[in-house]
Amino acid sequence: KEMGHMLPPLDYWNKKEKKFDKWQYDIIQSVHKNESVILKAPTSSGKTFIAMSAGIFHKKVLYVCPAKPVAYQVGAHFTHMGFKVHFLIDNQSNYSYDSKTNIFIGTPREIENMILSIGYQFDYAVFDEIHNINKEDDGDIYENIIKLIDCNFLALSATVKNIELLKEYFQKINPNKKVKYVEYNERFINQQRWLWDGSNIIKIHPMCAFKSLNQQFIENKLSFTPNDCALLWEKIEMIFEDIIDDIDEYSPDE
Repeated sequence: KEMGHMLPPLDYWNKKEKKFDKWQYDIIQSVHKNESVILKAPTSSGKTFIAMSAGIFHKKVLYVCPAKPVAYQVGAHFTHMGFKVHFLIDNQSNYSYDSKTNIFIGTPREIENMILSIGYQFDYAVFDEIHNINKEDDGDIYENIIKLIDCNFLALSATVKNIELLKEYFQKINPNKKVKYVEYNERFINQQRWLWDGSNIIKIHPMCAFKSLNQQFIENKLSFTPNDCALLWEKIEMIFEDIIDDIDEYSPDE
């Protein structure tokens, strides 16, 4: 209930071999071959980790992030790996860089503002949270960058639904490029759900999304954290205490 963060595969004493999933390996190979890919995968599935392979395989990379904190986070990883990073973020875009700088990372608006200075020529591009192309405030800027940058790309999203339309859109802009689509639906870490009521943050249970245990519940892929599982069993134990011996096989202990 309280120590889910110490369960495998997050436990420090787990010496299991660390290796890529097949879908990760395949996309990294596509990035290596300079192919264009649209990837849909859940949050915490490992999308950003794969996207960073662009910096390993290509000399000059444009990395478009949805927000400054994301740009700082990903850029810091690149820096830690030994790459020279130029941040295209307000108050930093005008800093100098040299020919050894190979990662240009920033937000759509600032990239558009600086595109004349940094140039249009890149070996590869990463479009993080590509569903933001539909946003009212800067979706048009995402679109402008996609039209301006002629290189192959990796476009990432956890939520985009009309993938075929997006793929056709990319294909229309770049008719000479073959755009692959990859979808992965597993999650490395299940998300703990919380509710902000204006003054406090309250943990909410996934079961509150259902009015009854119908077919919709059976078919749903709603994920549970270890804490969610433990709390659910506590409720079951309390409500069905008269028949607890009959259902004990379903307890977390078992």
